[in-house]
Amino acid sequence: MRDASLDIPTRLMSDVRHLDGIPLTCARRGTPLVVVDIEQAAAVELAREGLIPGSHLQIVSRVPLGGPLIVQLGRVRLALGAALAAAIRAAPREAWGTEPGQLDG
Repeated sequence: MRDASLDIPTRLMSDVRHLDGIPLTCARRGTPLVVVDIEQAAAVELAREGLIPGSHLQIVSRVPLGGPLIVQLGRVRLALGAALAAAIRAAPREAWGTEPGQLDG
């Protein structure tokens, strides 16, 4: 079964949404994270960049005073504005217990 709005496997969504996430803007730089949820208004734009619930990422750097976050998503780095980053909820990867590529989607 799939979520038709973003074509995300429903199993993947349910696996991560039970985690208590924090806004990406509050996460520490360098901590391996898993995306728990994305606000609907930002979900389509972020899905186009490959960032969906269950994605593994890490904050590489942050620009002070509300500037963008630079995140590592696989081999790609994305710059996320503060509003877009605040729409993403993430949890430490260790809370989910998997490494990238171990999903059986």
